[in-house]
Amino acid sequence: MKKSGCDLRRSGAALFVILAVLGCFGCKTAPEVISTDTYYVSAAGNDANNGLTAKTPFKTLKKALDTAKEGAYRIITVLGTLNAASEGANEGSSVFTARTTGDAVITIRGADANAALSALNAGKRVIEIVGNSHIRLENIEISGGSIAEADISKGGGGGILIAGSTTNGATLIAAKGAVIKNNQAQGGGGVAVGGKGSSFTLEGGEVRENKSSTVGGGILSFQESALELVAGLVEGNTAATQGGGISVGSGTGLTLKGGEIIGNQAEDGGGFHVAGTAEMQGGKINGNSSPSNGGGVYVSNGGSFTLTDGEIQGNKALTAGGGVSIYGGTFAMQNGVIAGNTAASTAAADGTGGGVFIIEGSFDFSGGSITGNSASNSGGGVNANRDSTFTMTGGEIGGNSAEVGGGGVAVLGANNRFKKTGGVIYGIDADPAQQNTTTDQNGNSVNVSKSGDLRVAVITEIKRRRNTASRTNLDSSVNGDAGGWER
Repeated sequence: MKKSGCDLRRSGAALFVILAVLGCFGCKTAPEVISTDTYYVSAAGNDANNGLTAKTPFKTLKKALDTAKEGAYRIITVLGTLNAASEGANEGSSVFTARTTGDAVITIRGADANAALSALNAGKRVIEIVGNSHIRLENIEISGGSIAEADISKGGGGGILIAGSTTNGATLIAAKGAVIKNNQAQGGGGVAVGGKGSSFTLEGGEVRENKSSTVGGGILSFQESALELVAGLVEGNTAATQGGGISVGSGTGLTLKGGEIIGNQAEDGGGFHVAGTAEMQGGKINGNSSPSNGGGVYVSNGGSFTLTDGEIQGNKALTAGGGVSIYGGTFAMQNGVIAGNTAASTAAADGTGGGVFIIEGSFDFSGGSITGNSASNSGGGVNANRDSTFTMTGGEIGGNSAEVGGGGVAVLGANNRFKKTGGVIYGIDADPAQQNTTTDQNGNSVNVSKSGDLRVAVITEIKRRRNTASRTNLDSSVNGDAGGWER
């Protein structure tokens, strides 16, 4: 019997479906099948179970980690809360330990929003990741860790300590839904990472409301380790000395690609402190505070900070550097925004450098903008103080204000160097509407002390230099008879 065209089309469609299921002709390998199988763990479970279903879970994370290390699957799903009582941790400083799990990444994820690993504020760290171990956290809370050990290599990380072996680095990724909160330690209240090759990556998770009695309220890196922020939050952490949100130790590095560092506080460096190296390629450092130096960022002890993109905004310091404070370090700004930061104090000598403050260090400004910052003393935009170098080859400084002098830039103290060969300082270059201002008109745009070294190649309103007064004021309303500069 002859088949109709409709029947033939149906047959062809059926054959196509069969071929699609079996694989196309000529394909050498079938597509990889991604397994969704997992090992389950619950405080109500039993380590004699197989751990393969939510009805037959393991009891301890240790059993789940050991099985994942040697078994077929690399995912552990936590049901409810695990703590010292369920884990049976009677020794050591950590409730949970991931020890030499191998090269593969093991994911620990929560089954729902109630999943947690907790130390119950019992004087122990929550989890320690040591040796050749690689862990990823998803949708789970790490909380209640508290450790008082003074040696940061042992007592760092109230929530999590990441410490690789001498030959292998340990790694941790905090992905979306991972929340590290309400932990405390001598250093790195939330997370401490140390050891060559060890690293911590924030990839959508949160580190918040942790405390340190020294450095790194939220996160601390030390001993040649590395930090990377891709997305997520570092929020509301505090440190007694340096780095409310993050402290980057000597010999370690931070790469900030995204995410937000907001609302943190420390004596120096409310947002983060850098004694190693840090590069900001994106993200936000906003609303942090310091009663001393560096509301947003504090760079010290030979540290270096490079800003290539992102924003540092709305931070506050009482002494110096509302946005960024450089003390014995280097700062290179190639792009990005430093805006709306404040250095303000009732003390006469404090409140300097609303946007940026430099002392015994250097600032190379080649791009981006420093706008809308303020200082209760001098240097609304930038204050270059004793033994410092400020080089401006690009970018713009505009709309900043200071009460005493140098609404845009103040170069004060001995052995300072300010060289401008490009960029714009509004009020002496262009656009009076964006002019920097001072309350007493002591150099609306630039105020340089007699001991400072000023070399300016591109300023349209000024024709030649004549240092006739104790200060050099670059502003059309202060030149001429008032001394400083002739037109």
